Amino acid sequence: MLRTSVLVLLIGVALSACSDDQRIARAVGLYQDGKAKEAVEIWRPLAGAGNLDAQYFLATAYAEGKGVPRDRAQANDMYRRAAEGGHARAAYNLGIAYLQGDGLPASSREAARWLTQSADGNYADAQFALGVLSGDGTGGIPQDLPAARSWLTKAARQNHSRAQFLLGRLYLTGMGVPKNEAAARQWFELAARNGEPDAVYQIAALNDPNNRQGPQSSNNEALRKAATAGLPSAQHELGSILLRTGDAKGGGAWLKRAAESGYGPAMFDYAVLLRDGTRIARDVDASASMLRRAAESGFAPAQYELGRLLLEGANGMPKDPSAALGWMRKAAERGDVRAEHALGYLYFDGIGVDRNLNTARRWFEKAAMGNHPESVFMLGTMHANGESVTKDRVKATEYYCRAAALGHDRAKALIQARTQPGEYPCTGAPRNNAAPSAR
Repeated sequence: MLRTSVLVLLIGVALSACSDDQRIARAVGLYQDGKAKEAVEIWRPLAGAGNLDAQYFLATAYAEGKGVPRDRAQANDMYRRAAEGGHARAAYNLGIAYLQGDGLPASSREAARWLTQSADGNYADAQFALGVLSGDGTGGIPQDLPAARSWLTKAARQNHSRAQFLLGRLYLTGMGVPKNEAAARQWFELAARNGEPDAVYQIAALNDPNNRQGPQSSNNEALRKAATAGLPSAQHELGSILLRTGDAKGGGAWLKRAAESGYGPAMFDYAVLLRDGTRIARDVDASASMLRRAAESGFAPAQYELGRLLLEGANGMPKDPSAALGWMRKAAERGDVRAEHALGYLYFDGIGVDRNLNTARRWFEKAAMGNHPESVFMLGTMHANGESVTKDRVKATEYYCRAAALGHDRAKALIQARTQPGEYPCTGAPRNNAAPSAR
């Protein structure tokens, strides 16, 4: 009995000696290893006790639906708690949620407030976001080129490759700063070394001002030099050019080198090459492995494709609608319009998830903003049938007309079948009050 009591005491002492930071770090490792539930159980009490990092990571678990049911409102609430305590990454995520209206009413004012707090906390992604929004005058933020330059410079100095590239563009074009090609080149070269593909093209254009060869030429000295020096984006681009010009051996070799370095776009393209087997030897297993690596790197087209194959159970992938939903969500959250549409259908039909017409409609609306014809058509169908919205035949017709203008054949057929002679429902002329109804 005494021995047991001593053992319990020693364990308690060991646990108390383990700092909150150590517990959080251990939980992050568990989360990354696929043991999200264990990670959440570590973060939850720490978050409740006011630990900002724990609140941030717990919010991320809710946002991604790992270890807990996905709950965007709960995620935003937890991000807010951490942000109010001064957590820069949480403030950034909260700002983006307000900017996109993701689980919160869209508010440019609140977005700017939280993004600014994050940027002032020296978070590079927030500095970059404010630089882009200030430069474009979007997201409810007035155009302010000096502010854009200032924010991009701060992000670029933290090695944010896209900020480095855009800063180079400002110096090259003289937008908000005096023109300075030397400064532009310095930023482009930094961005290229950090894997920014557009910077590779820009350097090539500067080296070939008359564009005698063009940035797409496989003979371009700057592109070959960057590829030979080990820049994955240049290797990927050179390989792609060689493949397009008929050099399957050379193109495949460069693409493989870029893929083996862990560059997401190259891993995705190489996975497709291995799967198709038309220009290199077909290897379905290697293709599946490479595709998963590309998806895990965060490359949205690979995440969408992996989700599609898991949904269909094709190309060596087991059929797994639940896993497909997860990958589609990741791609959609990175702005992949095809994934947004696919999520709409999964929720609409209840595949891999409980049927939820409200959620389906929201995803269709996001994809429709990207002009996905089928999503626009489905919004017409939902308005025609009163699914998740009040039945509105006029609104339905507007969606069908928009889908038809985007080339959607079923929308064209519906409009043609239900339109009487002399009526022009898609041109603003007198039209039939009854919208065509699909399904």
